[in-house]
Amino acid sequence: MKLELPSQLEHYINGQLVAPVSGKMIAKSNPATDEHLYHLPDGDAADEELAVEAARNAFPLWHNTNAEET
Repeated sequence: MKLELPSQLEHYINGQLVAPVSGKMIAKSNPATDEHLYHLPDGDAADEELAVEAARNAFPLWHNTNAEET
């Protein structure tokens, strides 16, 4: 069975898939065959700031949510 992955992965921030702010990607290959598998986002501080801001904005809406409500 072969696992099918998208050719390019993205960050998941604020409920959306987003490319890294810098646009930089990291190529990943199968080490046994050197076959290209996919590209990963090369996140940096700018991406971290977006994720932290999204988490801070979301916190008031979900911080009192219990396990049954999720």
